[in-house]
Amino acid sequence: ATFRNGTAANHNSQSGTCPSSNDSPNGASISDADQASATDELAPSDTARILLAEDNEVNQLLARELLTRCGWNCDVVCNGVEALKALDKQSYDVVLMDCQMPLLDGYLTTKEIRKREAAGRIESGLAIVALTANAIQSDRQRCLDAGMDDYISKPFEMIQLRETVGRLLHERACV
Repeated sequence: ATFRNGTAANHNSQSGTCPSSNDSPNGASISDADQASATDELAPSDTARILLAEDNEVNQLLARELLTRCGWNCDVVCNGVEALKALDKQSYDVVLMDCQMPLLDGYLTTKEIRKREAAGRIESGLAIVALTANAIQSDRQRCLDAGMDDYISKPFEMIQLRETVGRLLHERACV
């Protein structure tokens, strides 16, 4: 599979380096078995670039830790405006998009990304996954209607995040 960064090297994220202990920021332990299975199953042969748009620092740290343990590069931004700026500067394989962020929420940010894809300003086919605390069907549909490709409810677990991102990366590689 060829990913947007074109290399297998790990790059430090824009927000610094990832935590290295087996303890996640919220105090939950990530087992060695989970870590091993995260790198064994669904991990791409090349390192993918993932943009995390999330305003909550604890959620940022947890998601970055989980993504890094899966072998994927992760850049973090705090709102939709920063996400759009990051996409103007760098190509990504997947965006994990919090729905409720300041300045520009995930729904409007996703609609703008899709407009930019249609206009040829950014590469089309970017996978966008909603991250939201709302778990009812109408919220899921709102995410899909905004142009998001999938939906993960918070709090999420490592296996759920790994499987969703891994599936989307696999789908991109098969296109």
